[in-house]
Amino acid sequence: MIVALAFGSPRRCGDRAVREARFVPRSTIPASALCVVANGVREHLRRLLGVAAEVTFGDAVPLSASSRSKLVEGAYCFRTPGRSTDVFVFLRRGDARRLLAVAFGEPADDGELSALERSALGRLVNELAALFDPLCAERQAPAQAVAPAQASRCATYVDLRIGPPIDAILGIGLTREPPDDVSGPKLLAEQLLGVRCDVRAEIARGSISAARLTELAPGDVVVMDTKVGGEAVLKVAELVIARGRGGVVVDEDAVSGMAAFAVD
Repeated sequence: MIVALAFGSPRRCGDRAVREARFVPRSTIPASALCVVANGVREHLRRLLGVAAEVTFGDAVPLSASSRSKLVEGAYCFRTPGRSTDVFVFLRRGDARRLLAVAFGEPADDGELSALERSALGRLVNELAALFDPLCAERQAPAQAVAPAQASRCATYVDLRIGPPIDAILGIGLTREPPDDVSGPKLLAEQLLGVRCDVRAEIARGSISAARLTELAPGDVVVMDTKVGGEAVLKVAELVIARGRGGVVVDEDAVSGMAAFAVD
């Protein structure tokens, strides 16, 4: 944590508006780490749920005792222990409902989650928790559902805003600020010369319900949601390393105009 200069709400002083200056705590979580997590959540949701939802993050803010109490009230909480800090995930009932509605292909309702739904939510959160290494240096165990009272140790909070068609907020709390460098030792490019990576280009994507998936038989046609000539992605394992436009060149599928991303 550091302190930063901030200004309060304006108040009238004669014919002028005056804002009171004060120093307030500010989180030192690097925006680059949050970008990595947000991009990973977006791609994981695309893979797990078959939806293309934008994911953005708000400002990381220190948590007071009162704000922690409001944060966990009525929320489903999950804890991921890490080497430098523990990471908590908070999902309010409505957000959890909307996330599961997309996962199950059903309309969202306002009721409490059933045991089956809580189990599905836990598995989904655990999949997303695999992306938290930039925040906690290194995960030590899978994410587990915990009592909201355990979140009293959280010192910092940031929300991940998942856009349509999910429209949910994934709250993330940290028990302590991450160190300045949580990336760990890096390999030199020369050390990787003999390593081969499987590369996959996706030139069309679509989604079907789990029920439809179980009914597929040889000869069935699955309609894609995107066109072959639309956006294409180049992947190594599940990591997106470039984006471009898919098409056909000399009767072969191809991707052109690739914009590559840096990979640490």
